[in-house]
Amino acid sequence: MSPEGYLSEHLLSVVQKTQLVFPILLSTGLEWDTSSLQTAGVIQVIPEPSTALLLGLGLTGLSWKGRRSLRS
Repeated sequence: MSPEGYLSEHLLSVVQKTQLVFPILLSTGLEWDTSSLQTAGVIQVIPEPSTALLLGLGLTGLSWKGRRSLRS
């Protein structure tokens, strides 16, 4: 940590951590217990409707092309 104080975000993991440092408060020997300020969560990926629509159209097109090639 820098003695000037800064606000930084560490984005190297799924959980975002933010540190806020005040040099005036920390120079007096006081410190903050931030163990209860951290949160964790699960990120769920939900496909967009347009993605499902494009997948459906692609599969329909492939099946249509396959049926046409069987007829000729």
